[in-house]
Amino acid sequence: MSLITVLFLGIAVLLSAVAALGLYYFPRKKKSVKHWKYFSVLRFFTVLVGLILLINPKFEQNQVRVEKPNLVVVSDNSKSVRFLKGEKQAKRILQEILQDQEIKEAFNVKSFTFDEELHFSRTPEFTGNASNPGKALKQLARLYPESNAPLILITDGNATQGTPPVYAARKYQSEIFPVVVGDTTQHADVYIDLLNVNPYAFLDQRFPVEIFVNYQGDASVQSKLLIKKGTRVVHETKLSFSADKQGEQVEIMLPAKRIGKHKYTTSITPLNQEKNIQNNQRDFYIEVVDQQSKVLILSSFLHPDLGALKKSINSNKQRQAHIKIIDELKQDDLSEYTNFVLYQPNQNFEWVFDYLDKTQKNYVLIGGTKTDYNFLNGIQSSFRKELKINQNEEFQAQLNENFSLYQPSKINFLDYPPLSDQFGEISNLGKGQALLQQNINGVATQQPVVYFVDSGQRRIGLVFGENLWQWRVKNFADLANFEAFDLFINDIIQFLGDNNRGERLKVEMKTIFNQGEPIRMQAQYVDKNYREDAQATINLRVVKQEDDSIQNYSLNYVDGNYVTNLGALAPGSYTFTAQVEGENSLQTGDFVVTAFDIEEQFNHAQVSELNKISDTLYYSEDFLSLKTKLLQTDVYKPVQRTLTKKVELIEFKWLLALWVLLLSLEWFLRKYNGLT
Repeated sequence: MSLITVLFLGIAVLLSAVAALGLYYFPRKKKSVKHWKYFSVLRFFTVLVGLILLINPKFEQNQVRVEKPNLVVVSDNSKSVRFLKGEKQAKRILQEILQDQEIKEAFNVKSFTFDEELHFSRTPEFTGNASNPGKALKQLARLYPESNAPLILITDGNATQGTPPVYAARKYQSEIFPVVVGDTTQHADVYIDLLNVNPYAFLDQRFPVEIFVNYQGDASVQSKLLIKKGTRVVHETKLSFSADKQGEQVEIMLPAKRIGKHKYTTSITPLNQEKNIQNNQRDFYIEVVDQQSKVLILSSFLHPDLGALKKSINSNKQRQAHIKIIDELKQDDLSEYTNFVLYQPNQNFEWVFDYLDKTQKNYVLIGGTKTDYNFLNGIQSSFRKELKINQNEEFQAQLNENFSLYQPSKINFLDYPPLSDQFGEISNLGKGQALLQQNINGVATQQPVVYFVDSGQRRIGLVFGENLWQWRVKNFADLANFEAFDLFINDIIQFLGDNNRGERLKVEMKTIFNQGEPIRMQAQYVDKNYREDAQATINLRVVKQEDDSIQNYSLNYVDGNYVTNLGALAPGSYTFTAQVEGENSLQTGDFVVTAFDIEEQFNHAQVSELNKISDTLYYSEDFLSLKTKLLQTDVYKPVQRTLTKKVELIEFKWLLALWVLLLSLEWFLRKYNGLT
């Protein structure tokens, strides 16, 4: 309690005494006041309590509490646990942990389940279509960063998504206790481990199929790899395995003879008494198209941007990018290409610009620190860049929120590394829009980074800045894939590859899905002025071709896109029609759901993978050993903490009640004794 508070309390005592004496002691000399001494005491305490409540002094209060450590229990909810007959084991040990009185007294027990995602749930149902333990452990490491929060992981160890759990387990600060459930016996098994095939092939060409076949067992066995199209066998390979030869890679080239989507079935003949034959067969689909657009990336020197652009463009299997050095290119070669990327042009590009102007071809021009802008100012009219000093500059990019030519990728470019270009001012830009604009030291400018010139007859893309390859690396560092950057580049190529505006409704979705995989559709819709329309109602009609069953969906507008999730559809071929209500805009397409359940590809629990997380493994019958370990480890003992906090006197409700009681008592006694 502070000195000034003590001073105020002293003044309160003095004022209370003055109030009591002034009301009852001095008036008694003029008139008789019965029991004035009692009334004076009562008034003294009434005024004093009221003044104390007004002063509201604060004092420290110590609270002692015992904090129990957290015990995190996370159970595998994927279908593989049921497939390996481990659901009863998992439920039994989970209930033993959750219902044990000693554990509940020693820990705050937190129960989770996981499949593709982490869920706050006490009882697993083993219905998950995939298993991602690595992601679950990463999220739990953020939820429980303390070093005394042991984690019990109940699982069969089979991970079908994400990174191996051993890497995420290293980031968890406390000890992890793996509990193995499911059949751990390693039966002899031959299975298709991986099948690589591009979803697109080109007419009258051969497309590659890469198949990895694995074997688990000690005996020498033989099998056969078959690829069928319908009932017709299109390829057959004999395979042999032994204790020393546990796998084989098969590479096959198949012909693409007809346009359209084609189904193939890859199968391995089962071994004698093989227990799991679910993993002996895989279907794949190939869509044969009649053409592939060729993209020319033209430069006068080598740069990492060239390789990044090529990889991004080639990620779209309907495009094929080629890097050429200008000195090695012949004029007749230009007719082979449908799209052009001119990287940091100089005077050697003069004949290329002449060709593009004569043919009215669209192109992308990328400038940088080695670009001859004086040459460009004279050879084209899409922009001018005046170089004021011989110096380079770095800048970051930010999205132009008013860009409406197409729906751009959702990338926070301000988090990406800066680009480099020569210092100068860009002017005389042709009619069009900026997709990205410069941001220098956090200040947005009107200078473009990516700009599209659209004259109605021709489109030209302008990119001012080199080191795009660093953006692709940043994309991978953030998301462990290149998809967002590759889509950003392919959107530019797509927009410049067609002079027509195209349909107002554009639907994007994969054409092939595995059984159990969530099927998501995304669409963009613009109004008649080709501006984003967020008020439309888009309906989706999905028809399964095998039985003509129909399902209807509505697309919801979220962050610039219309999206819907069709859920997990049964295997088969589907067609869809997306239509804007009240408009003629519609899009049709098709997709396939393959009969491949990744959760049924295992024949035993992965004990070796769980051993990488902890040297000590527990099984469903080891509850007592696990309990003893938890209760006897000193790190996991409850901790007594003393919390000191300042308490205001006004928080004590009984003091307010006392004040009201004193006021009421004095009023009653005064009335009783005839005092006014």
